[in-house]
Amino acid sequence: VDGRGGDAADASRSPRRPEPGAVASGEGRGGAAWEGAADEGGDEGASWKARGWHSSNGGPGEAMDGEAQDEAGEAAPEAPEPWYIDEHDLVLEPSEPSDHRFTIIGLHSCSGGPDDLVPFFHRLSVSFRRQIRLVVPCSPLRRENHYGWEKEQNSWFAYNDDSKDGNDIKHPEQLLEQRARLLRLLESERKRLPNGDGSRMVLWGLSQGAGLAIDLALRSPFLVGGALALRGMALPRESLHDLPTRPPGAAPVHVLAINGQQDWLCPPDVARASYEALWRHGAHITFITEPTLGHACARGRQKLNGPELRRVNKFIHDLWGGLG
Repeated sequence: VDGRGGDAADASRSPRRPEPGAVASGEGRGGAAWEGAADEGGDEGASWKARGWHSSNGGPGEAMDGEAQDEAGEAAPEAPEPWYIDEHDLVLEPSEPSDHRFTIIGLHSCSGGPDDLVPFFHRLSVSFRRQIRLVVPCSPLRRENHYGWEKEQNSWFAYNDDSKDGNDIKHPEQLLEQRARLLRLLESERKRLPNGDGSRMVLWGLSQGAGLAIDLALRSPFLVGGALALRGMALPRESLHDLPTRPPGAAPVHVLAINGQQDWLCPPDVARASYEALWRHGAHITFITEPTLGHACARGRQKLNGPELRRVNKFIHDLWGGLG
């Protein structure tokens, strides 16, 4: 684990060359285990081993010193570690369909998965949360080899290790394929919204998903309400060559981008520079550097951050708080 808040094995943005002394973990499992991954606010994500469990009647299965027991009273085998590989999309929708007023399209991190977004969604503190539909598509499952470390993982596209900073796209057709797929998703989700109002939609990306979220917001045939880009950066400039320039007077796409001062995978100065190229294409970017934030986006090793969450809540409230 990187001492400054990132996880050396977390390829959540890109499989950049690890820092000196960093140790990869979770190889072949699609990510590290939950153990020790408690967030800053408490024990959520902490190892199940630290909690123990109890049966309702105090009989067989009751925890003894945190150790599960089988019916014979002997220690039961430990549960296997989570297998962090996904081939499922995720949708959380209002229990009462008529309550649906807003939609968040979430784009997870590289090596992460759709459940990256769930802890964030559970910490939305807005009065209209029950009216929000959360849609998190899953990126393809790919076998990638980076710097001699081969693993199977979910990613929107593979990075090119041979590029200057390791952030270029290795196979551009992968981005084109996912961009087309996700633009179709945006259109189908827009039709579910009241009066087909695209301003009731927000694209929310983590790490690799952050650049993709802004890219989709700027390419969408309708104006979305905004985009959240957390712990990531814009797509490489060569992928922006066909991005249309927003005509004068056209409404901008409001973007909140947050990067952590302790994030060595997506350093704030590099991320800020990457976003500057998007201004002329209609992105109105508010960029925040959070001193206490690292990277750690992917489930199982994710770390939440109070100041980041407060800014996210304010952004969503400001966008949608006045809409019925």
